[in-house]
Amino acid sequence: MFGRVRIDEALDLARTISTKKHNEQVKKNRDILRKLIIAALYLARQEQAVRGHNEAAGSSNGQFRGA
Repeated sequence: MFGRVRIDEALDLARTISTKKHNEQVKKNRDILRKLIIAALYLARQEQAVRGHNEAAGSSNGQFRGA
């Protein structure tokens, strides 16, 4: 057994790494969602539309435009 990695220790390490990555992704997603909700609430309070009827590149109509 000398020099060999125990399977249960390797699995524990892999599980720990996987859990850490998952938690980081969840935190990132929550931060993004929080920003989107804040923006939507702001627009609702100002009674503004999320987008206008003209989303051309030179248009200043609307609040959010796809690039």
